[in-house]
Amino acid sequence: MVCHRPEGLDQLEALPTQQEGSCKCSYRGFKNFFPHGDASTYAHYLFNAFDTEHTGSIKFEDFVTALSILLRGSVREKLQWTFNLYDINHDGYINKEKMDKNRDGVVTLEEFILSCQEDENIMRSLQLFENVI
Repeated sequence: MVCHRPEGLDQLEALPTQQEGSCKCSYRGFKNFFPHGDASTYAHYLFNAFDTEHTGSIKFEDFVTALSILLRGSVREKLQWTFNLYDINHDGYINKEKMDKNRDGVVTLEEFILSCQEDENIMRSLQLFENVI
C-alpha cells in the first residue's frame, strides 16, 4: 500500500510551535475524517456539528467547546459528538446498517457508542486527538 504524504507536511513539522510527530498525528486524524483527502465534500457536515445551535454561524464558544470535547473529552463525549456529526437531520438517529444492533433500520446513540467501542480502529482513531495539543 502506498501512503500519500501531503505537500508541505515537512514545512509544517519544522515550525517551532509543533511538537515532534504532532503533524503526522494530525494528518492521520484528518484522513480519518476525510479519507479521500478532500474536505470540501464533508465541510458542511463539520460546520453543522460545530454550529450546535443551528444559527448558520459558529461562535468562538462553539468552536472551543467542540475542540475541548474532541481533544480532552471522555470516550462517550467524543462518540456523542461524532454521532451528532452523522445525525444530519438531527432526529437522534443515523442510518448505518452495520451498526444497527437491533436491525430496526436506524442507529440510536447507544447503538452507535456500543458499535464504536467494539471497533479497535475507531477507538484508536479517537486516541489520535489526545496528543494533538
